[in-house]
Amino acid sequence: MPVRHVETPEEYLAQTAVDTAAARRAVPCVLDVAYGPDPLNKLDVYHPRNRAAGGYPVVVDVHGGGWQRGTKNSRGFPAVTLTARGAVWVPVDYRLLPQVKLYDMVDDVRAAVAWIHGNIADYGGDPNRILVTGHSAGAQLAAMVLTDGWHARHGVPQDVVKGSCLVSGVFDIAEMVQAAGGYHGPFGISLHAATAFTPHLNRPKIAGPLVLAY
Repeated sequence: MPVRHVETPEEYLAQTAVDTAAARRAVPCVLDVAYGPDPLNKLDVYHPRNRAAGGYPVVVDVHGGGWQRGTKNSRGFPAVTLTARGAVWVPVDYRLLPQVKLYDMVDDVRAAVAWIHGNIADYGGDPNRILVTGHSAGAQLAAMVLTDGWHARHGVPQDVVKGSCLVSGVFDIAEMVQAAGGYHGPFGISLHAATAFTPHLNRPKIAGPLVLAY
């Protein structure tokens, strides 16, 4: 197959939306499942056609878009490959800037993982084999699922995530908040608070395998 490329982010989003529509026709899926009360607290579940004893491993996907744009509706296309390999693919939506602040988005993604842990067995997934992946801003949000301190509030074990793959992540939130023309206003956090959302400054006590791609 020839390698495809796109020239602009808009072209990329348009193409992945087309590819996602094709994936929804090709792969069994349940769309727009609510994991929280907000209209954007939704996720899609793409799963293999046949059930597996004990369930399939689950890959949770957090889209990018600078914390201001993006949608799970352009993130279904990997399901074609992953479900064929015996995995459940779960892209999630979350609230965006400027309607909410960074800590709200982090909590949305954590809530989605908690919902998946509690319910994914109903869709053929194994709640004891959850992995997370994310791209760009989504990689930062996925990384915040790996940090400590939130699990008890959401009712999940500290090792709920067994591994992760973070792609082209934007991780240094503290640097972004203090940069000229940065995200201080949109994020709604101080420089001091920003360190709590900078993943490499909050490394977890329990951690599975991690792939960092850039």
